Amino acid sequence: MSAGGGCNRAASPKSARSRAIATGVIEGACRHLIGDRLDITGARWGLAGAESILKLRALIANTDFPAYWRFHIDQEHYRVHHARHQDEHHLAA
Repeated sequence: MSAGGGCNRAASPKSARSRAIATGVIEGACRHLIGDRLDITGARWGLAGAESILKLRALIANTDFPAYWRFHIDQEHYRVHHARHQDEHHLAA
């Protein structure tokens, strides 16, 4: 705080530099995830398609795709087989 009671934001050049560096990293990540894929000449994207591809690109970039894919396959298997066969198995006690 400065003598007048206000916050002196210029007092910490280190924090200003770290914000600038972080901003550059974020901009680079956005360009990588969004721009490189969605700015292809002639491509047309609807909101749902663009959102889906960006989610997949983020999973791949974060190395979370294998875990996501296992979850996806398990959910698909449950959805397809559980609903289809839930009434076929009557076990006698």
